[in-house]
Amino acid sequence: MRNTLLVAGREFSERLRSKSFLLSIGFFLLVAIAAAVVPVLLEGDGRTVVGVVDASTEEIVRNAEAQQAQFGVHFEVRQASPDEARALLEDGELDAAVVDRRTVLVDDALPRSAEALLQSGGQSVAIEERMAGAGWSSLEQRELLAGGAPISFESIDPESEGEGVFQGEPEGLLALVGVLVLFGLVATFGQWVSQGIVEEKQSRVVEVLLSTVSSRELLAGKVLGLGALGLLSVLLVAGLGVGGALGTGIVDLPEGAFGVIAALIAWFLLGYVLYSTVFAIAGALVPRVEELQSTTGPVIIVLVAALFSGQYALFNPGAAAVQVLGYFPFTSPIVQPVRTAIDATTPVEVALSAALAVATILVLVPVAARIYERGVLQTRSKLSLRRALGGE
Repeated sequence: MRNTLLVAGREFSERLRSKSFLLSIGFFLLVAIAAAVVPVLLEGDGRTVVGVVDASTEEIVRNAEAQQAQFGVHFEVRQASPDEARALLEDGELDAAVVDRRTVLVDDALPRSAEALLQSGGQSVAIEERMAGAGWSSLEQRELLAGGAPISFESIDPESEGEGVFQGEPEGLLALVGVLVLFGLVATFGQWVSQGIVEEKQSRVVEVLLSTVSSRELLAGKVLGLGALGLLSVLLVAGLGVGGALGTGIVDLPEGAFGVIAALIAWFLLGYVLYSTVFAIAGALVPRVEELQSTTGPVIIVLVAALFSGQYALFNPGAAAVQVLGYFPFTSPIVQPVRTAIDATTPVEVALSAALAVATILVLVPVAARIYERGVLQTRSKLSLRRALGGE
C-alpha cells in the first residue's frame, strides 16, 4: 500500500505541474464561468413583451409590474385582440399574451421570474375581485386565503409539448452542463493514464520503477494519483460554477442543485475508475505513443456515445432505451446523473446501476492488472489482447 501511495503522489504532483493539466483545467474553469455568466448576458435587459386583450388582462400585467424591479424583469405591454396576439406570438413579436384572467399563451418558455410575476399578478387580481364583492361564502373566503386561481401557461403549438421536448427544468440544464464537464474530465484523465504507461515504456523508465515496486502497485498508483487530481478538478469546477452563479445575483441555483452536483461527483468517481482501467489496458498493449490512438480510439468512441446518451436522456427520460442505457456500466455514469436531476429514476434504480458499475470495475481491474503485467515490458511490438490475456 505504501508503494501505491508513493506512486500516486508522484503521478499527482508531476501532472499537477504539467502544462497539459493547466491548459485543460483552465478550459473547464472557463466552461464553469460561462455556465454561470452566459445566461445573465443572454437575458439582456430582461424585457418581456406581453400582449393584453382588454382592461382586465392588462390589470394582471400592471400588478406584475409592481414587483418587476426586484426580479430584474421589465414588462412591455401591447394591446391586441386574441387573434392578433396569437399571430404576434407566432411572429416572435410577443413573448406572452394574457388572453383571459386564467390563461397566458406563450410560444417559447418564459423566464421563470417573468412567469412567477404574471402568476402573482393574476392571483392579486383575483383577490381584489373577491374583496370588492359582498357577502362572501366560506368557500370564497378559503379561495381568498389560497391566493386565487392559478394562471395556466399554454403553448400556441400543443404538439411541441409532447415527448422529446425538454421542458427546461433548471436541474436538468445543470446536469447537462455537469455531464459535459464529467465527459471531458474522464476522457482527459483516462487518456493521461494510457499515455503515462506508454511514455514510461518508451523511455524505459518503467524498468527502473519495476525494480522498486510491483506492476500492480504501479498501475494502482497511476489510477489513484490521477483520480485524486481529477476529483480536485471536479471540486474546483463545481465550486467556481456555484460561486459564479451566486455571485451574479441574478442566476439562482435551482432547489436541487447541490444534490445534482453530489450525484455528478459520485458518478465521476465511478466513471473515472471504470474508464481509466480500460485506458490502462489500451496503454499496455502498444509500445509507442504514436500507436496509442489505435487502442484508445474505440474507448473514446464508447465515451462519446455515452455523452450522446446523456443528452438523449434529458429530452426523453422515460424512453426504454434510456432506461437500458442507465444500467449499462459504460453509459450509466453519464445517463444516471441526468435522469436523477429531473426525477426520472428511483433510488433503487440508481443503486442497482451503481452496483452494476462497481461489479464491472471489480471484473476489469484484475484483467487490467494481468494485461499490464504482460505488456508493460513489451517495448518492441504491439501486443494483441489475446496474447496479453495468455491465450497465445
